Amino acid sequence: MRAAGPHPRGNLPTVLGAADEPEFERRTVTASEVDAAVRIALAHVGAFEPLKVLPRTNRMAVKMDTGRCGVNAIERAEDLRLDYQRYRRERGGGPGTLADTRKLQRVLMRLVDQSEQAVASDGGPWGDALWREIEVRLASVAGTPEVLGLDTDMLLGGVSDLSNRCKVWYSEPFDVAARIAAIRRGEASW
Repeated sequence: MRAAGPHPRGNLPTVLGAADEPEFERRTVTASEVDAAVRIALAHVGAFEPLKVLPRTNRMAVKMDTGRCGVNAIERAEDLRLDYQRYRRERGGGPGTLADTRKLQRVLMRLVDQSEQAVASDGGPWGDALWREIEVRLASVAGTPEVLGLDTDMLLGGVSDLSNRCKVWYSEPFDVAARIAAIRRGEASW
């Protein structure tokens, strides 16, 4: 294979070519070339395995997972959190920005607190129910001056940002840093 020389199509199959073209170019493969290919493949078995899906290891994702929020809810929360952070960066530090941000944070924390009171239980995980309840409560105030006219998704991004800053929990509090370290060491999983 190394000394076979150039081929016009690089030995690739014809996909939408003319009917008279051969499907593959002819090629002679020697036993030593097959032996070399097998040895290389055996030396790098991991290269032929599917890639592992790396779990998110930010505080928000680990807390939502502990509260048994679904994978899709966690992915959505992460996207919304990043959108909210972009919104805050673009808004900059103009007059009233800090006061507005603090006011919004107080409103979000109040709604999260009310949501937790409605769904939290001692009988098992309640994070997914909390996520759904928060969304319902945010939808009721979305677009109002109280929340700076933001829509429900942007408000959920704000809640997700608060969660990443350890101000919102989807379960009873725990040592998030220790859990993240265990995940990174491969001792724990999502």
